[in-house]
Amino acid sequence: SVKKRKENTDLLYQKVAYYRGVEVFNARDFGYASELFEKSLNNPVDGKNEMQSLFWKAESLFELQKYDEAISTYEDFLSYPGVAGLPIYKFSYYNLGYAYFQKENYPKAAEYFERYVNSSTADKKMAMDATLRIGDCHFVSKNYEKALSQYNKVIIAGAAGADYAIFQKAMIQGVQNKLNEKIYSLKSLQELYPNSSYIDDGVYEMAYANFVANNYEQAKSGFSD
Repeated sequence: SVKKRKENTDLLYQKVAYYRGVEVFNARDFGYASELFEKSLNNPVDGKNEMQSLFWKAESLFELQKYDEAISTYEDFLSYPGVAGLPIYKFSYYNLGYAYFQKENYPKAAEYFERYVNSSTADKKMAMDATLRIGDCHFVSKNYEKALSQYNKVIIAGAAGADYAIFQKAMIQGVQNKLNEKIYSLKSLQELYPNSSYIDDGVYEMAYANFVANNYEQAKSGFSD
């Protein structure tokens, strides 16, 4: 029938546009990729393909720094029936967390990062990165105890970013006027991660903490390093 032929044509068009979109996305042409995923979405015959196009369109928009559009597209993707069965499903929480983080909507960012961390299929490395970002969300919102709790998880795990977590922990200890604890944290940063990009800032912060704590000799040697 004519209807069946049209459906077959639409399905073909939907799939061709999707697979070409993925190809173009991988070549990092995110603007064109977004257009191709939109073309695929305009021919919604196959449900799974439609969900995949939504996800990759959201990814393209994120890469283009169109965060509001990315957020609404990720949320459309998440509201789709049966989406939880797709392998890409788990990444949408993580990516939504980053989209809200870029928008400086820290409560929402923390909410989606937490959803990712608590999902049973979370990748360990990405879960640790999400934990760091939850810490940052609380840090920016001045919820220092909650931030410390997240940073400590990364420090204890010795995960990627643990040096950053120690530095952030030291900053919080400084704000809380726990100067000896701040100095101890910064010493542990030097000992555990001597090649960290936070070492120079750590040396300065340690010297400043010693100065405030009236440890003038240590402060002097720190400032002269």
